Amino acid sequence: MSKIFSLLIALPFAVHAACDLVLNEAGELLVGTFEDLAKVGVEDCALDAKYRLTADIVAPANEDEWHGFEPISGFSGEFHGAGHKIRNLKLFNDNFEGLFGRNMDGLVDSLGLEDIYVNGGYYTGAVVGYDGSGTIRNVHVTGKVMYMGSNSEESYIGGIAGVFSGTIENCYFVGNIGENYHIGGIVGMNQGTVKTSYAINEGTLSGMHKSEYNVGSVVGVNENTGTVENSYGMTFADCSGHKVVGLNLGSVDDNSASVECFDYNYNGGMKTKDFFVGFDFENTWEIAEGKTSPFLKANLNVVTGVKPVMYAKEYCTGKVVGIGMALMPEGLDERNYDGKFDVVEVGDKMVVDFSEVYALNQNGYAFVSDTLDIPISPLTLTVTGVAVEDKAYDGTADAEISGVPKIEGVCKDDSVTLDGSLTAKFENAEVGKNKKIVLSGLTLDGDSAVLVNYKLELPELKAEIYEKTESIVVHAVVQNKALNRDAKIHFNGYSLIAEKNGQRFDLLGNKLK
Repeated sequence: MSKIFSLLIALPFAVHAACDLVLNEAGELLVGTFEDLAKVGVEDCALDAKYRLTADIVAPANEDEWHGFEPISGFSGEFHGAGHKIRNLKLFNDNFEGLFGRNMDGLVDSLGLEDIYVNGGYYTGAVVGYDGSGTIRNVHVTGKVMYMGSNSEESYIGGIAGVFSGTIENCYFVGNIGENYHIGGIVGMNQGTVKTSYAINEGTLSGMHKSEYNVGSVVGVNENTGTVENSYGMTFADCSGHKVVGLNLGSVDDNSASVECFDYNYNGGMKTKDFFVGFDFENTWEIAEGKTSPFLKANLNVVTGVKPVMYAKEYCTGKVVGIGMALMPEGLDERNYDGKFDVVEVGDKMVVDFSEVYALNQNGYAFVSDTLDIPISPLTLTVTGVAVEDKAYDGTADAEISGVPKIEGVCKDDSVTLDGSLTAKFENAEVGKNKKIVLSGLTLDGDSAVLVNYKLELPELKAEIYEKTESIVVHAVVQNKALNRDAKIHFNGYSLIAEKNGQRFDLLGNKLK
């Protein structure tokens, strides 16, 4: 009897397993895998705790084929994406679908949900399904948010949230919101605040009465407690309406606007800073003018260790030597950024300037340069004041130097002189013009700590080795007596040649070519 009694007493005091996520010094539970993500809000991984992503997460392809990811409901803590993305997440086959299903009263920030697939019933959104007074900030979503219920008049579907009474700030959605009533590019029913956000809804609607569907490029239904500020959108679901809000019972400021489908496709709509009044392009948003819609700086991939190379300054003169180039880390996808990198001086350091480099999408990069000391290139001292004389062929490569070698341009207060004896040789001993001269025998002399700042360069000289000529007195030429008169006889290095009136003969009087 006592054993049974003990068992009955023990059961009510059973405890859950402790949360096995790593806790950092800031008191945040670290989420680095899909398995970690599934633990958020479960047992001792509390709904009011702080969480931080430490890496991009890709949902497995074999995720639950019937229900997909189980939404996190009742969340009141903090979920910091830290610029990371959750990709390929699937949520479907239920109402209140979203990463945070119902009652999100906490904070979600700096997070990307990319290629998400949500196919839910009533009150469906990628981040929050239904209700909550929390804050969604610096969040971007791409993918599909679809409706699978049977009574679409009662549905509220949004790219970020289905129904929400909190604050949505600095967020955007680009993707397909499926066919139903009460569609909002950001939120289906807004009971709170939507500001500095935008949406591009690539979904379409069928039917004759689209105006009755309450379709808004930003908000489907804006309740009397709802406000929309500096928010923008485009939706193919209602190209003829071009409304920021489908049904407005609250407040929409004058800056908020929609772009017509035609202008979006052909006139560069939503690709200029001027369109997005109120957006902070200094600190929060990035845009490549005329090329992209805005994207969030906080969610870009930060790339450190970009190295400035092939850049130096000459000792003493400060002259720039070489062209500044950026050495990029391996593994970057060049489809996600474009533009020109430049190397600039900041004080006595050199860094890579990224002012003309731009990301092409949210998977682009925020580059950070290494700061390096500017290398000093040795100053080149060139020998001047010498020349090499032409000479007649003599079978050797010896060359005769004229002048006195000297150097100029030594930096003030440095003691550097020439040492040694300059010698010169032709590149070979053959007859020829503009033959290269090989100089040697000179070095720089001075203190070794000074000499490291200099290098010696000998001049490039050229000279001629010409055919050797000899005057020969000819008393008689056997077959051509005319060559005895006014003929010039010389030795070309191989034989005697007679020249007269511009023609050449051998000593027998035979005309040569």
